[in-house]
Amino acid sequence: MAEENEVQKNEAKIVAFSGPKEGSGKTTLVLNLALGWAGIQKRPVLIVPLDPLARQEHSFYLDIANPVSVADLLQVLGNTSIAVVGGLLRGKISMSQWGVGLLPLGNTRAQVASISPKILIPILSRLSQTFDIFLDVDSSFPMQAFAFDIADKIFWVSNATRTHINSTVQLFNDYKAQRYPMDRVSVICKGAKWTYFYLGMKMSWPLLTAAKWRLLPIRSPNG
Repeated sequence: MAEENEVQKNEAKIVAFSGPKEGSGKTTLVLNLALGWAGIQKRPVLIVPLDPLARQEHSFYLDIANPVSVADLLQVLGNTSIAVVGGLLRGKISMSQWGVGLLPLGNTRAQVASISPKILIPILSRLSQTFDIFLDVDSSFPMQAFAFDIADKIFWVSNATRTHINSTVQLFNDYKAQRYPMDRVSVICKGAKWTYFYLGMKMSWPLLTAAKWRLLPIRSPNG
């Protein structure tokens, strides 16, 4: 618990992104906000995908081949304490040309399954001394509650469909029953033509561009 509080006490911003189901545009939002954030803040941004399927979406769009993962760090460090390694962790993070870093949990499902919050907390604590951290949390991942606990801000990204809204209401009721501080949560609802409704304000991608957000170049898996 003390280590978890250490993550929250320093000046870094830890932002979690999640949603009720796949296909809400969560990862697209994470990537573009990370680019915009890195362009206007003094601190670099690190995306940590919490994805049980170990998909390589972020590395593809950030054009980072074979990014170093948490599992890779553990293999290199062995029994060495994270506290001893300290600032050397920053030099091991895979960075994109746009100033956004990437740290997946692992490159396989087995590697991801071996990473627990107990392992992740000291690593995030050290890295948060250098980076603002964006957690891209898969809706089905058991670490969702852990990510929400350590995040300063949570963006819940949903489609404007019955299934997404029903799932959102059910999960939020569960968290409220556990007396979770919902004031940290903001809901972003994706409507038609990639328009987001955030706290009652309509904000489209062209407006984001005008506000100096840097959008990723469009790439297809086939090149």
